[in-house]
Amino acid sequence: PGGYAAALYGAAAGLRVAVVEEDTIGGTCLHRGCIPAKALLQTAEVLRTVRGSATFGVSAGEPHLDLVAAQARKADVVARLTKGLTGLLDRRTVTMVPMRGALATDGRSIIGADGTTVHGEHVLVATGSAPRPFSVPATCAV
Repeated sequence: PGGYAAALYGAAAGLRVAVVEEDTIGGTCLHRGCIPAKALLQTAEVLRTVRGSATFGVSAGEPHLDLVAAQARKADVVARLTKGLTGLLDRRTVTMVPMRGALATDGRSIIGADGTTVHGEHVLVATGSAPRPFSVPATCAV
């Protein structure tokens, strides 16, 4: 979230801002990390609450988890937040440049694989994150 947050702050301060993004805006947190995890955790919380509803004098029967519906809800939450973020960037007149870029040697330009160049007086590099796979040895108890 560092890149788009910086873009929003810069635009709010009156700067002309462009974001070079190869993927959908929002990064790992919005699309594969925090937000999807929180959506599924909320589903688990609702299931736990319904299972314990008799404690409150509410009879709801044994709940059933529909994983397909839970995944669809998660995808909807991510899509709505992505749309909201995109709209916010549009309203702040942040220019989106859909490409993977590399910082040029001048330190003020981003160059895309196709040769497209975005030049700025100031450049902030927010590389985001990538998951790092690991393996658990078979001897470990999980």
